[in-house]
Amino acid sequence: MEKDRDHDGGFRGCLRNILTEGIMWDLQRLAGERSSFVVLNECRMRDACTPDPCRHGGRCHQTWEQFHCDCTGTGYGGAVCKASSHPLSCEDYRRYHPQSREALVSIDVDGSGFLPPFYVNCVFHSDRRTETHLHHDTMEETAVDGFQLPGSYVQRINYNASWNHITALVNQSHVCRQHMKYSCLNAKLLNTPRGPPYGFWLSRASRQMVNWAGGLPGIPICACGLTESCYDRTRGCNCDADDDPLRQEYLVDEGWFEPKDFLPVRQLAFGDTGSGTDNKRSKYHLGPLICEGNHLMDNIVTFWRQDATVVFPQVRLGEDVDIYFQFKTTVESGTFLHAKGQQDAVRISLLSPTEVQFMYETGNGPKTVNAQSSNYLNDNQWHSVLVERNRLEARIRVDGSLGGELKTMGDVYRPFEMFVELMVGADVDLSGGYVGCLRTLMVNGVSFNLRHFVQLGAYGMVGGCVGRCDSSPCFNGGVCRERYDQYDCDCRFTAFRGPLCSDEIGAHFRPEDSVLYDLQENQISTVAEKIHVGFVTTEKRGILMQVTGASGDYLTVEISNAGTIRVAFDLGFERQELYEESQDYTDGQFHDVRIWRTNGGRKLSIQVDDYDVLTETYTIETKQDSQLNSIRTIYLGRNYSMNGREGFLGCLSRVSFEDYFILKLLFQQNPPSNVKSNRRLREDWCNVEPATHPPEVVPQRPDIIRVPYPPPPLEAGSQSANSDYEIFMAVLLGVLVIVIVAGGLLAARLHRKRSGRSHRQDREDQEEDEAEEVRRASTGLTDQTLLATAASMPLLDEPVEGSTDF
Repeated sequence: MEKDRDHDGGFRGCLRNILTEGIMWDLQRLAGERSSFVVLNECRMRDACTPDPCRHGGRCHQTWEQFHCDCTGTGYGGAVCKASSHPLSCEDYRRYHPQSREALVSIDVDGSGFLPPFYVNCVFHSDRRTETHLHHDTMEETAVDGFQLPGSYVQRINYNASWNHITALVNQSHVCRQHMKYSCLNAKLLNTPRGPPYGFWLSRASRQMVNWAGGLPGIPICACGLTESCYDRTRGCNCDADDDPLRQEYLVDEGWFEPKDFLPVRQLAFGDTGSGTDNKRSKYHLGPLICEGNHLMDNIVTFWRQDATVVFPQVRLGEDVDIYFQFKTTVESGTFLHAKGQQDAVRISLLSPTEVQFMYETGNGPKTVNAQSSNYLNDNQWHSVLVERNRLEARIRVDGSLGGELKTMGDVYRPFEMFVELMVGADVDLSGGYVGCLRTLMVNGVSFNLRHFVQLGAYGMVGGCVGRCDSSPCFNGGVCRERYDQYDCDCRFTAFRGPLCSDEIGAHFRPEDSVLYDLQENQISTVAEKIHVGFVTTEKRGILMQVTGASGDYLTVEISNAGTIRVAFDLGFERQELYEESQDYTDGQFHDVRIWRTNGGRKLSIQVDDYDVLTETYTIETKQDSQLNSIRTIYLGRNYSMNGREGFLGCLSRVSFEDYFILKLLFQQNPPSNVKSNRRLREDWCNVEPATHPPEVVPQRPDIIRVPYPPPPLEAGSQSANSDYEIFMAVLLGVLVIVIVAGGLLAARLHRKRSGRSHRQDREDQEEDEAEEVRRASTGLTDQTLLATAASMPLLDEPVEGSTDF
């Protein structure tokens, strides 16, 4: 019932059994003329809160027209309290908090699923590893004394989460481990080698485990027993050493419990700690459950082609639908997923670099809800998308922020009625394809295994987030721009051009030619430089590059009279020279020269081609200056003070001084005015062929591979992992026993047969051979004719009737 807000404050709702002083009112007579606004003998107010439409403990309230859900304190949002406000994992939390090193985080391992969020400690390492720590109520070191019988001391471990949460966390993780330390004073642990053990632990499946931390599953041994380094080398644990009444120091057995299928520890049990008045006691410390990796966040595929798709058949979309995924791309648009029935449809797509759209249809025309982001979504970073549709609204969230919503008005709502294929990566007609990475696809809290599809041999896709730039296809320092279906090489900060930054930019010089680059007002001073130049020549002379400063400082790279490389420089304290003399480089072949100064200008290094680096370190006094001051000009070929016969004769290319690419500037379409040559130079590639890659084989699109629904789980581990392990080991042991027994019986039987019939059989065989020779002689058959006859006979696929198979 409610007070009518549209009809002068009148009452709207249902009334019955109105009594005044014991007299029942006649409602039909009282209705009178206003009976058109009154329905008699029935209540038409619908109970919208039954069944309860609110999820995760949200409280349902209703008015005459509609209901609403109060999600306060649930950790969920949205119209029906279905959208989790918590990260899926510590890895997911790190995406929004990249600078965090440790944090107490409430995670929701199944998103909108039935499991509520729970707290874990997230630890983020500098090497990008992420650890999830789950604590328990026995984190402090605990003493044990006065429990003599094996396993008489029992400690149940209560974790800060339910066992459903724990199982989900372990199954989603790559690896899990738990540290255990047991310190003993004359208190045995596993009682090796005789047994039975005084101490043991229960696995997640309540299986009694006799191995100790650092040992091997199923084997009663500690870590020291594996390396034969125990206090008593005849025992499998330090604590299994014989009692020593004089011993005062604790022995220790510690290590990690692994693998994850048995974790975490559910219960600990110890014994052999005496009566409380003797010199027998122990103490233990059990660390938190530590898990690393996350199969949900690693559930990644990369679409390399626009018509590459994943198809999940028979996906049911009904009344309340939520879809969650994360994407990473550089493209401007594309369809993430699409499902289409006879009248209903769902599509989520990237409309532009800043906009994601949720389109749906339920028989009365398409409706759209858009999320506009203030940041670019095609920035090659991970972004999340959550769309919902329920009885109250349709909405979309991008990166956790509400992007747009569309309210459902009263009886207009109709749920989806689809049991159809879900196409991921394109429209159902293979148009509008998306290229880039996609991960963590979940529908109504159920994770869809995208990696499984790749394992089936998917077309145009690879597992993981793998871009075309991951193979470093650009040469010579070119920057690869990722496009996923292809790539572009940015050669702006190189001395090269071309699609792969491998095309040489060179020029043929005559002795009188010179190129000048004038820094003008942009003069710089350096104590560390990088110089790169390639050349071809047959003449033993000429400047490859000369850098001069306004104060008279200079650095020259030139061909010496012996055909070697000489670097001469004067920085104001004295002239220095360094020769690279691995060979005579005036052989008409292309050579690559790299020169660099480091260590405050004190160390000069030269490398030509693939020869060893030549390094010289100079002693510079404190008052001396190692700086190349006020660099003003860079010359190629010769400087203006040289005559026309002293210049370089040959081809120069890939010329750079720091980030100045002189020849590239000279030969660009509109060269700047501060780079010029004394005459028109001809561009040349110096006989160096551009580096290339093998041509890519374009695959043909095969028939669509359909993955069954529900999809295969991301991780085979489950609550039954331990029981499966036990069954497998039992079956394997049984098979081995049967094989050994059968082998022994067969060997004994063969031995008896051979010993009893060897002489008799030899005699019988000899008589049969003699009879056969007589028969062949009488019929004219020889060994050759018998072989020819057998070869001409057809092979028998089945035994001849009446024959016996042995």
